[in-house]
Amino acid sequence: METAGADALKIAVTPADAADVARLLRVTAEASTALTAPVITLSMGDLGLVSRLTGAVFGSALTFATPGDRPSAPGQPPIGLVREARRVLASSR
Repeated sequence: METAGADALKIAVTPADAADVARLLRVTAEASTALTAPVITLSMGDLGLVSRLTGAVFGSALTFATPGDRPSAPGQPPIGLVREARRVLASSR
């Protein structure tokens, strides 16, 4: 994506198990340091929630959240939950 000239590099996956989520977060960390364009990664569904809440710790430039209770994608958390998770994670650094 970067060599094709993309402004941001996004990958969204549907994990089969927790190992898939862990692999995505590892790849996120590696890609965000190796590439110059912003990297955006997330896992879908219930298993993927942790990637949406902690992605920034691993180098994901952003996540997607819903302003209410109607997600536009499986596993999309409400914005309040994302803000609280980011606040807690930022205070633990």
